[in-house]
Amino acid sequence: LTLDTFTKLVGQRKFVRKGPLRKASSGKHLYAILFNDFMMITVSDRRGGVWHYEPYRLPIQTYDLLARDPTKDQFELVNLKNGEVLQLRADTAAEASDWVKDVMKTANYCYEVMCEALRSGIQVSKVKSVISAEARNRILLGTKPTTLGKRF
Repeated sequence: LTLDTFTKLVGQRKFVRKGPLRKASSGKHLYAILFNDFMMITVSDRRGGVWHYEPYRLPIQTYDLLARDPTKDQFELVNLKNGEVLQLRADTAAEASDWVKDVMKTANYCYEVMCEALRSGIQVSKVKSVISAEARNRILLGTKPTTLGKRF
């Protein structure tokens, strides 16, 4: 996965948030790191007193990432590129809400960057090569990303 194509449009990579999460169905411990251009979810475990992190999924570009409104401490991340829905739990309802807000903040930021790029003359075919069809259509139609409704 090349993580620099879109970064050239959004500028220097910026850290947004990080923290422990759990898979809602199994309770598996995960650790997520959100940047302005992608989100990385890792499996975390402690071996010999040291935390180890391994990729749980491939990084998700933020333009292909949306979040569903939280229900208590649980929320969903939706990968628009492949339709995968990841149900996650935070330690508190406030943290779940903060994750959703920050994911959508980065999605909106990417929306603005892509719209500006299109207005500046970047050809749609070039944009097509770096974002999913659904995200591209949302941008071309001028539909600003919003949090998805609750699905639980």
